[in-house]
Amino acid sequence: MPSEKVIIKYCIAAIILGLSGIYAATIFMEPEHVELSDINDSRIGTVLETNGIVTSTRVSNTSTLFATISENGSEMQIIKFNSKENLPQKGEMVFVTGDVSKYDGKLEILARSMVIKDKP
Repeated sequence: MPSEKVIIKYCIAAIILGLSGIYAATIFMEPEHVELSDINDSRIGTVLETNGIVTSTRVSNTSTLFATISENGSEMQIIKFNSKENLPQKGEMVFVTGDVSKYDGKLEILARSMVIKDKP
């Protein structure tokens, strides 16, 4: 029968291996692409990717970007903190990856990244 020290070593090795696997999975996992019209309260707290045409933008004095995107009749507010360069302009198509949240009763996306689609 293995000694208590051996069992403890196996347990620690299993914990480290399991946590490493979880970490690796989160790095390589792509967020689900969701159409704007399909984003609802059930998506709150999830990370997703979506896209739309910028209909309005404003940047606060603390460099927070507030943008509204629209696609097929649906609109969504996008908030991106520390936005100082490469800001989207009205009419541009953007791809947004971020966390869905709700503020003042309205759904919004807290952007982790925002990519402006190249113009043709």
